[in-house]
Amino acid sequence: MISLVTFFLYTGQRLLPSYYQAIQLIGRLYPLQPVYFDICLKGCILFTNSSITVCPVCDKNRYKAQGPRQQPVRQLMVLPVGDQIGLMLYHRQTRDLLLHDYDIRINNSTYKDIFDGSVFGDLVLDGDWTNIYVGIYFDGFTSKDKKSQALGVIHIIIFNIDPTKRYHKTNMLQYAILPGPKLPAKNDMWTYIKPLYKELKTLEDIGLVVKCDDGCSRKVKVHCLMVTGDIPAVSSVAGLLGHSSLFPCRLCTIKKVLPRNSVTNNNNNNNNNNRTRNTRYLPIGHSEEPRTKSDFRRQRPDEANGVSLGTDLANLESCTGPYFFGLDELHLFGHGIAHQLFKLFEGHYNGPNATSDGPNKLSFSTAELDGLKKTLNDSRPSIPTSLKRSFRLPGGAFTVRAVDWKALMCYVYPSVFVP
Repeated sequence: MISLVTFFLYTGQRLLPSYYQAIQLIGRLYPLQPVYFDICLKGCILFTNSSITVCPVCDKNRYKAQGPRQQPVRQLMVLPVGDQIGLMLYHRQTRDLLLHDYDIRINNSTYKDIFDGSVFGDLVLDGDWTNIYVGIYFDGFTSKDKKSQALGVIHIIIFNIDPTKRYHKTNMLQYAILPGPKLPAKNDMWTYIKPLYKELKTLEDIGLVVKCDDGCSRKVKVHCLMVTGDIPAVSSVAGLLGHSSLFPCRLCTIKKVLPRNSVTNNNNNNNNNNRTRNTRYLPIGHSEEPRTKSDFRRQRPDEANGVSLGTDLANLESCTGPYFFGLDELHLFGHGIAHQLFKLFEGHYNGPNATSDGPNKLSFSTAELDGLKKTLNDSRPSIPTSLKRSFRLPGGAFTVRAVDWKALMCYVYPSVFVP
């Protein structure tokens, strides 16, 4: 630090600003005022009603002490979507990025972007307003203490920005971090979504007017084209029971069935060797009618249809049905297909009569798998550092990320395992 200050003094440059000056400068460049909402001490719910003073899930108090000035035990900080987009429109550089860089054209023959899909095509837009299109991403993650702290993030992508620049850190918006220590249950996720829904509904119906740095006022409406995340997150946000229920699909109401030759578990028999798994599957060659928008609206639980409580987000005009709720390909390919392939190699999917060289054997032997693991570990020092992945097989929970699983599937499985 002393050498840095000396450099500035001897070169005649201005000294670095003080901490106070730095904070003031950040406030001038990013003049957003966060909004705070009372939440449960354990993160169970966001309090949506001023009359609720006790968490209905864990019975923790909302306020520290009763009295004329009630101080909440815990609050969630939110950066409003409208304020963040308004700030981007105010500055010329980010305004040009939003309004001019990316020419939105519908391509009916090739699906290249979200604007080629039915959700955007079904929108009825007001031509007198500038339209901004966003996507909401929900995801969960863990802190350094992985077992006790589960966090959630609500992230916003602006689709008006060119796809080559859309996912740069400076061009994405952070709405909120759900602080944990546990994520809300499916039936309580709507409490965290409600403030976001209210703001999106206002931006969709009323819009906002921004007086920009060039002196011009611009009228803008914001439309949410998609809500996505991994499978558990999307189930919670969409108000569905999820992939482990009898009606697991978010697109239709197809029902899981037992295999024809299956035997149910015998709970009265303590001998594990005599019990068989009661696993259900989706029937082959069977289809159901797709879900409609009304299936996702807030309602009473409907277990016979795979719905827990529905979601307020289904009341947005931009929500046209089940395709409004997407799935994140990172988790589908990483924690999905790549996981299953590794289980295939380990022998989880071997047939009931598998032998060392029989047709029902789909896996490697223990010695073969150990040899492949050693080959992978020996090759790690020669892997270019530009490939920022771990390139290691899982040694336990939380040791391999979804992006690492994808790297294994794209590079390691074809070159090391398959030949």
